[in-house]
Amino acid sequence: MKESGCIADNIGFESLSSENLKAMRKSFAGSVDYSEAIKKIHANGIGIMGTFVVGFDGEDASIFNAIYDFVMENRLDWALVFIRTPYPGTMLFETLEKEDRILTREWEKYDTLNCVFEPIGMTPLELENGLRKIWKDVFSLKSIYHRILRRPRVHPMFYLGMNMQFHWMTRNW
Repeated sequence: MKESGCIADNIGFESLSSENLKAMRKSFAGSVDYSEAIKKIHANGIGIMGTFVVGFDGEDASIFNAIYDFVMENRLDWALVFIRTPYPGTMLFETLEKEDRILTREWEKYDTLNCVFEPIGMTPLELENGLRKIWKDVFSLKSIYHRILRRPRVHPMFYLGMNMQFHWMTRNW
């Protein structure tokens, strides 16, 4: 990847829970030492853009702190968290519909930023508020400084620009 000129790798971590990864049929993902893999990728001058999904049954509001801590400890260069969304036609939608947990059929809300189902472990509002808070925390100036500007750095000007755009966007949320 480095030899090709790659400076960014988007890794869908999805969840920090091996049970959730198994539920997504991604049981292989939990067997990787993420911290070690991130160090190796960073050592090759490639930044990590990580994505995570929240809203699995049994998750509570502590999931947001766990993800934030992971992002900070591993100095991910950019990270986004999305709400698990049961798109029509998927097994998840069918399951939640059978359990009478679909809250709305306003399709424009099926955008991974709004909670459209009844989660187990949090209320829909707690899930949405937690999502907005973690975006604000990840893209806070303190977080950006720690992840992007402290040495060792990986393409700081590239990632600083991306992070600052999200910093300004989340301030208006």
